[in-house]
Amino acid sequence: MFYDRPKEPKTHTTTPYYVGNSVIGIKYTGGILLGTDLRLNYGGLNKYNNISDRLTRVNNHTIMGCSGEYSDFQEVKRILDEETLKDSLNSQTYLGPSEITNYLSSTCYYKRNKMDPYLISSVVGGVDFNGNLVLYNVDQFGTKLEGSYFATGMSGYFVNPVIERELPKKDVVFTRKQAIDLLEKCFKVLYHRDTRAGSNIKYAYLELDNNNTLVYGDLEKSFKGNWNFENFRNPQNEFYR
Repeated sequence: MFYDRPKEPKTHTTTPYYVGNSVIGIKYTGGILLGTDLRLNYGGLNKYNNISDRLTRVNNHTIMGCSGEYSDFQEVKRILDEETLKDSLNSQTYLGPSEITNYLSSTCYYKRNKMDPYLISSVVGGVDFNGNLVLYNVDQFGTKLEGSYFATGMSGYFVNPVIERELPKKDVVFTRKQAIDLLEKCFKVLYHRDTRAGSNIKYAYLELDNNNTLVYGDLEKSFKGNWNFENFRNPQNEFYR
């Protein structure tokens, strides 16, 4: 008689393979801006430099970006696309950025309890049905946070001081161009400090125009690194003395 081993939980992606880098989201006057680089890494190998769909428009009210395991992001995007398709069949839409974030948080928490988590960290933003700008962060455990900006991955360690220093206070006009310039400065810091970061950047924004109409747009930019800093050429730590 053979011993029947107990069934083990499914573990499709408990070890990430193709990993996307940091995603940064920020509020500006009248809109939400998300940014990420286009690089996808296979372990320590730079595998792809043109993966632009890690920023996606979920529906008319919501945009989302994910860092982490790329296949998990694709699965989450498929699930959200199905839910938004069902919602679009109704006479009135019921899924705004807050509802989509709650659904994503519950889904990640469910997968975490199955010991097969989605190894992603998501930034979800948009304009709710009352015209308010909202920005959320959902991690692989399903934890949901709301704020005026979020930085996932290694950007959470490097760019917070940059954003805090230049993010304006309330009732100060902060344009989309200023927000893009701020995020570009953040990605330059990441490019010089994070070995997995790239220099080709994609931005996606969702905003209300003067007629209270939702406007979505995206653009790609690139920059060159500057390796002539004195500390790069002549490091002064204990390993090089």
